[in-house]
Amino acid sequence: MDRILMHRELVKKHLEDYRALLAEQPMSGVEAHCVFDGEQDEYLLVEWGWDGKKRVRRVILFVRLLESKIWIEEDWTEAGLAQELLDAGVSRSEIVLAFQHPSIRDVPDKVAA
Repeated sequence: MDRILMHRELVKKHLEDYRALLAEQPMSGVEAHCVFDGEQDEYLLVEWGWDGKKRVRRVILFVRLLESKIWIEEDWTEAGLAQELLDAGVSRSEIVLAFQHPSIRDVPDKVAA
């Protein structure tokens, strides 16, 4: 399978898995949704709704596929998407931690817990 197609399917699977996990632990009035833009290769996991009188709008994961790499723009998951991608066989050179300053973006062989 073409590497970019593999990355695309892997990212979508992980976002769907996280969405399902959030659905198992629902917050009343708040919904989790995956938003996939295959043309721009941008993938989001978001939550929105109401928690009582407080409006909830959260980007949990935002991932872009760019320059044959997986750019993690936002990641508020406990384990970290980078670690899950490494565990799935994606090489560290194909992962960019875009939420970090360029001087500290290196992905170690194993992401620290």
